[in-house]
Amino acid sequence: NVEVNSSVALADLRGIFFNVANEAILPELDIINASPDIKDFVFEANSINQVGSGKNKVALKGEKTLNPCSTNGNSGCDGGLLIGSSGIGKDDVQSLSWTFTRQDGTPMTLADFEGMSWGVRATSVGSEGNREGSTKLVGTLFAGPNPEEVPEPTTAMALLSVSAGALVLKRKLI
Repeated sequence: NVEVNSSVALADLRGIFFNVANEAILPELDIINASPDIKDFVFEANSINQVGSGKNKVALKGEKTLNPCSTNGNSGCDGGLLIGSSGIGKDDVQSLSWTFTRQDGTPMTLADFEGMSWGVRATSVGSEGNREGSTKLVGTLFAGPNPEEVPEPTTAMALLSVSAGALVLKRKLI
């Protein structure tokens, strides 16, 4: 999920670019459950500088400090998502969501995204009535603590019921 924090400023989301730590996942990477505002997406190691074509394209170029694609000698990002259309005349995308998946059905984990660097391109940035700015935002996804496997709620309830039943049975026998 990506959402504009309107308490800071309004912005029209136009593109999301990223590098992954493990480029081996790129040939199988896909997105599902995508917001209709995601118009195009591409994945190719160190090759993506823009997404879209013609009048509806977006790029994340320029300042090296604001471009996750210009790290470690890379000439481009590993992936990019084109969001909406140019300008706020046709749309004004404030939030969107998608789910990464693999075409081969291999489950994905947080480890697949550890160290992923991100760049967000937004246009029409500013306050209501004054949206002449644009911005590039960058960040890195760092892994948190390794989550322990948690059973599904029905499994957990069954385990608790069995444990409680065994405890009652044990108390009756003693």
